[in-house]
Amino acid sequence: MLIFMFLQSIIGLDPLIVLNGSLPEGRLSVADYESMIKQLNVTFLKQEKIGRSFENRPIMAYYLCLEDNIKDKKHVLIDSLHHAREVITVQMNLYLLMSIINRIENGDPFFRMFLESTVIWFVPFINIDGYILVEQLFSNSTMPMVRKNRDTKMTAKCSLLEQGVDLNRNYGYQFNTVKSEGSDPCGETYRGQLAFSEYETQAIKNLVNRYEFILALNLHSYGNLFIIPYNYDNVQVPQDTLASKVYTHYDLYGGLPNGVHVGNAYSTINYLADGEASDWMLHEKDIIALSPELGIFDNLEDKNFFPDQNKSREILITYTTTLFNFISYAPFRPVFLGNSSRGDNIRYTFQNIGLQGSKNIEIISQGKPLIVFTCSQLEYDNNNQQCLKSQLLNSADNIIKPWDIFYIDVNANQQLIFMYKNKTVFQTYGTSNGYQNFEENKPNWFIYFLTIAILILFAIIGFILYKFYKSKIKPQIRYDQTSDLELQGDL
Repeated sequence: MLIFMFLQSIIGLDPLIVLNGSLPEGRLSVADYESMIKQLNVTFLKQEKIGRSFENRPIMAYYLCLEDNIKDKKHVLIDSLHHAREVITVQMNLYLLMSIINRIENGDPFFRMFLESTVIWFVPFINIDGYILVEQLFSNSTMPMVRKNRDTKMTAKCSLLEQGVDLNRNYGYQFNTVKSEGSDPCGETYRGQLAFSEYETQAIKNLVNRYEFILALNLHSYGNLFIIPYNYDNVQVPQDTLASKVYTHYDLYGGLPNGVHVGNAYSTINYLADGEASDWMLHEKDIIALSPELGIFDNLEDKNFFPDQNKSREILITYTTTLFNFISYAPFRPVFLGNSSRGDNIRYTFQNIGLQGSKNIEIISQGKPLIVFTCSQLEYDNNNQQCLKSQLLNSADNIIKPWDIFYIDVNANQQLIFMYKNKTVFQTYGTSNGYQNFEENKPNWFIYFLTIAILILFAIIGFILYKFYKSKIKPQIRYDQTSDLELQGDL
């Protein structure tokens, strides 16, 4: 145990531990989630009770931020379990949280910048009462099809699994507009008597009203769908809005898994949903929200709400990168559009596709398109290999807005000229020989070599013990081809 704790302190807790819960096929219980949160033991992870459920359970939220003052920052929401049977969303919620922590602790410059400017919230159990019922009814052969919360005020006469309100029909935008469903108290999509009648949706509303949220992931399952507003009818997000630009760009460049479709509910599955969370967040709060239906299934079967351990692992690995790509629109995020010759100068063109502006930038070449991160210095050179360092903008008047285009000209004398709205707002002098490479992009070789040395030491100790054991008795050897690496993944 001491050896495990020592290794954990060096390399961090493996996020795939979320596959080792106490429920069948390693699914997470509420207690499992809370226990794993306690194991993380990082100073920039905080927790807060944001409300209570119908059965008076606390609805907990966890947030990541590298600074104590969160009131004036932008915020991102990642929530799960509007519907109790969508168990993979709980594992994905914690998997994303743990993966971000690991990246921060391993010196990832992007997520460090992200958490300096933005707060990321995680609400794992919106429908905690429904999930407790799932836990109680779970067995290897029984998969409880609990969708709604446990509010029985209008549904007491319904069967156990039919009781409650569909929380994803209880939000305040276009509530009770789809007349063909949602009115039957025993139906799966019963919306409740009034918008925000439920304690659980009130908790989300109150959280969102307290801070300036700009992005949200409302995790669902199952299906190969990423649902965007609007879902109360076949209505598209207006094309001239920032939200439309983000959704369109994400559809093209978000690294979506093969077979995933992006669109509103009607265009993807010929389905309407009024009082839906993402619709309310976008229309009422200007939060660019997405509802990913996590799944890799070709068939429509109820068992897909409860993927086995191997399928759950595949879903986590398949979807993590594209979900990170979506929340990565939250901070300042310029991308490289191209370069051109202008006399003796080379002009590099960038566009900020992030939802926040910046007075300071750094530019780091990482494939195509060029990825740009934010900090207090500009870092760049002609060959996209070295990083030039210099102070950039000091005036708030020159802040780069979302979807703005800006330029950096480099002349023959290695003079950098920062152009914004056709005005020269910054320039610096010097040659590239006087600058250093960006240190945070270098791998931490000490940790790698130390880990390898410890593994070699374990191998030697194991070999010595094996030889000692073999000298005492003649063992019966059976070869097992099951690999201990079966549950490892590469983020």
